[in-house]
Amino acid sequence: MKNRYIATLAVAALSLQSYAQNIKWNNQNSPFAGTKETYAVAFSADGSKIFSGSECSPSYLRIFDFNSGNLLWDYKVNDTLMCIQGVRFSSNGQKAAAIEELGNLLIFDYTTATPTWVSTIPLGTGAAFSVNFSPDGNKIVIGNGNKKLMWYNINGTQIRSIDAHVNYVMCTDWSKTEKIASGGDDAKVKLWDTAGNLLQTMSGHTGSVYGVKISPNGSYVVSASKDKTIKIWDASNGSLVRTLTGHTDDVKFVDISDDGTKIVSGGADSLIKIWDFNSGAQLKSFKNTGSGIVYAVDFSPNGKYVAAGTDKGEVQVWDLTFNTSVKTMGNTTTRIYPNPCADVLQVAGNNVENITVLDATGKIYFLPISKSGDNIRINTTALPTGNYWLKVIVDEQTSTTPFIKK
Repeated sequence: MKNRYIATLAVAALSLQSYAQNIKWNNQNSPFAGTKETYAVAFSADGSKIFSGSECSPSYLRIFDFNSGNLLWDYKVNDTLMCIQGVRFSSNGQKAAAIEELGNLLIFDYTTATPTWVSTIPLGTGAAFSVNFSPDGNKIVIGNGNKKLMWYNINGTQIRSIDAHVNYVMCTDWSKTEKIASGGDDAKVKLWDTAGNLLQTMSGHTGSVYGVKISPNGSYVVSASKDKTIKIWDASNGSLVRTLTGHTDDVKFVDISDDGTKIVSGGADSLIKIWDFNSGAQLKSFKNTGSGIVYAVDFSPNGKYVAAGTDKGEVQVWDLTFNTSVKTMGNTTTRIYPNPCADVLQVAGNNVENITVLDATGKIYFLPISKSGDNIRINTTALPTGNYWLKVIVDEQTSTTPFIKK
């Protein structure tokens, strides 16, 4: 590594960077690695576990430890049943539920160390796509084929069934404010009270609605659609607040962070995107190359992680606090991580000739640097908290990347 430094920084000439995220872990939804799509993932209410459901046949339900990614529970679904379309833990931690595509609700008791099967309830609808618990964990709402939106008690008795959409009810959500949202293949988003009364119909999508979520304060509904967009609606009157564009294919699912500040979406373009709820700005966009379609996404309760289910049968957990800046120059790709950093900033890439750390005024910080193969470690312990730039020269080409010292 050449030990030379450049003392000036031309801010106007900064190159644009792309940003990736770090996968905390990546596991499989079944014993058949890479062959069964992951249609559903969900965090437990305390954030300690992740529930997944797989394609068939046979289909599998699995629970993973959030921290380690270790498999805690592996359940092979009855061979007479088909693919798992949705999974959820109850907020009180007592039950787990899964919905199967032919219209069967599976309920499990989770008061024991691992879930125990309680019942499989045929819904009589021919198809089913989503399942959600009520806030108290004692009731379930299901989106079905044959137009049906159905409510059940946790003991399996039906509360009500209504015709909600023209054909398939593709997605549902049950909010802490005791409202229920639904999305259909009729491109409509609807809002209901718990008695089944229609409160709002939201029209504007031009394709099937695959995901809906009510904001934590109950003021908004967010929807994801086959038309490649995400829409934010005013729950009080059904008016469109904002349309988010950026996916280049179907948006398969959407979630809102518990603090109401961020939206996560997953798409058929293989991308996971993070959006600012208030402004609609895209904050992050990332993917795991080769994973294929992202069918499901779910925020952790603290909003710092996202679970995702993919076409290749993966159950992924992404760390949103661990950013990796990626820059390709010629035949070399350079990665800079983590961003923000604490005591160490790392650079990985071939043919790195020079590294310079500067602040926004162009002041250079001479920091301890060590190199091992293609990995370079910059000791940032003595660097004051703030915003900086890392200038890297590779094969006589220069890239300048912003980073944060926390």
